[in-house]
Amino acid sequence: MAISLSTLYVMIHLLAVFALATAPFIFFSVYADDTQNEWKITIPNGASGKGPVQGFSPNQLPVLVGDTIVWENKDSVTHSITSGVPEHPEHSGVFFDLGQVAPGKSVSHVMPDTDFLAFYYFCEIHPWMTGNFLIVVWKLHSQKLILK
Repeated sequence: MAISLSTLYVMIHLLAVFALATAPFIFFSVYADDTQNEWKITIPNGASGKGPVQGFSPNQLPVLVGDTIVWENKDSVTHSITSGVPEHPEHSGVFFDLGQVAPGKSVSHVMPDTDFLAFYYFCEIHPWMTGNFLIVVWKLHSQKLILK
């Protein structure tokens, strides 16, 4: 039985439309259920220097509301975790100020439900150490998945 090219063309397009239509729901069921994720950010040994060692690893992280972020200090000196950017100290700590993290210790923060799509943070002791979170917010309205 031979299939005409036009029939094959229609079948391929229907398959593509089905894949595109269901992909957000598959993502939603895997990543936006009631399970919270825990993300680890490492402060590596030597991070306090202005050398080649990156201050926070990773320094950019996409997260969901309700996820827990854990900073683990593997450096030999104390660091701090404060929301904001060093260039505007008057706004530092507005969203969170987790205080100082001693060597070998860790601190955590749960991402709140917010209208903000990004949070920036830095180490007040070593202000060249910066990072940010990109908030991925999924809302399900009337059988439609909307990325906010």
